[in-house]
Amino acid sequence: ALVASSAYWICTFANNQHNLAELAVADMLMTPFVLAIMSASCKGTLMLMNKTAEPFKRTWCTLENFISTTIAKEGSASGHLLDIAAVIEEGDQKTNLRIIPCSPALLLDDGSGNLIDEVEAPSAQFPKEVCLQGVLVDIVTAHASNPTDKTNILRFITGDTNCEVA
Repeated sequence: ALVASSAYWICTFANNQHNLAELAVADMLMTPFVLAIMSASCKGTLMLMNKTAEPFKRTWCTLENFISTTIAKEGSASGHLLDIAAVIEEGDQKTNLRIIPCSPALLLDDGSGNLIDEVEAPSAQFPKEVCLQGVLVDIVTAHASNPTDKTNILRFITGDTNCEVA
């Protein structure tokens, strides 16, 4: 369980979205996203999902997911966790003629390769549409505002370190 003093690094707020010059590096391990995930004080990554699982369709999020589930996990003595959060929309789930109210859902990484379904509403489940999108994801079709970023990230994930500076 998290304590009230737990710190979060939120990538959306971590860099200037109108001046992404700090991302123009050939070594993906030197990007602010990877440096934050790989830092000793980072214990895990939390992916926030909408109904269409948009983070799975974004190249930079794909990199964060890859780093969190491979390099950070292997490089940490205590392991690196990847939790996935979503919202159950009111009426999306029904059980015994009862409509599940709008409520949070979380797939908690237990550290041993299992995801534990944690939901607030009784009888609710993590949204199946988000799980399905995760299974169907094709990182080649993921989007990046800079085509060089996409090429470099896909190369990095496949083990090709021949990256270009944008």
